[in-house]
Amino acid sequence: MPALLLLMFISSFVDHSQAAGKPWVTLDPNWKKIFKKSSMTLTCNIKVTGWKEPDYKWYRNNHQVHAYQRTVTIGYAEEKYSGAYQCATTDSERSDPVRLDVSNEWLILQAPPYVYEGDTLTLRCHGWNDKFKEYSSFYQDNSPIPSTNSILRLENVTRRASGNYRCTRERWNGFYHSKESDKTFVSVHELFKSPEIRKLPAKPVTEGAEVRLQCVTTTYTGNRLLYTFYKGSQTIQGAITDSNYVIPRAGEEHTGNYKCSVQTTDGNVQKNSPDLHLLTSPEQDFACHIRPNVQIYMSHDSSPEYQSPLNVLVNLVREDGEFR
Repeated sequence: MPALLLLMFISSFVDHSQAAGKPWVTLDPNWKKIFKKSSMTLTCNIKVTGWKEPDYKWYRNNHQVHAYQRTVTIGYAEEKYSGAYQCATTDSERSDPVRLDVSNEWLILQAPPYVYEGDTLTLRCHGWNDKFKEYSSFYQDNSPIPSTNSILRLENVTRRASGNYRCTRERWNGFYHSKESDKTFVSVHELFKSPEIRKLPAKPVTEGAEVRLQCVTTTYTGNRLLYTFYKGSQTIQGAITDSNYVIPRAGEEHTGNYKCSVQTTDGNVQKNSPDLHLLTSPEQDFACHIRPNVQIYMSHDSSPEYQSPLNVLVNLVREDGEFR
């Protein structure tokens, strides 16, 4: 077999799979605090190109641990397993850290590690061995939140839901028992930034010119977004995935205030841009011509020296050729 064909034959069996992008760690169950003796599964999520699963590495508090699979299960949690967990593949950077705490308290408030705008935030007031089941109360920054049981669900949260949460449990069985959990900080992350509407080209708009309006934002999760454009209070385009609005030939009727909005496909999160004022000016009917005015100077040896350009004459010329 020729050497080139042999090399191609061998390379067809060599794994060229690569991990694309940055991985992220998820927890199952989706709580960042658990009791001792509980179980927890951590998964390294990443987009893989190729047919073979890559090799994985796991880290706790920046120290590599002896785990090399995509999923790692803690079957019998101990306090020593508390820490910030990260994962990576041989072709990727490390994930952002996810904090897992193993508690030895009587009562804990459980919250998910990731919360984004528009999510349903689920909190659980959980007692050791299911003790203190009755009369759960939740608090955000010391303000009580109405609840009827040990699970609290806050739908379609905004960033205002970020804060310190805690819970209490009370029970009466001939004696009064009350316990309070430690505070747990919940951070609601942005899905995308508030948009900005931009005009292209940036120069002043003249009648007959093409104008492109862009709705510019930054997304942090890769979610599919929809864009809507407005002139004043009137919708002129949307909601579609195209972040551009084109005016093929600008006219006087296009003068006005424009803005755009960005929203998720489910409509739970929507943000608006500030107004952009678009002014359409009449098309100019003259051109500007610049020509040098050459002057001759005589030196002491009577030899002419040409210095150009020294002065510039500017003439405005109409399209019909008449000077102004």
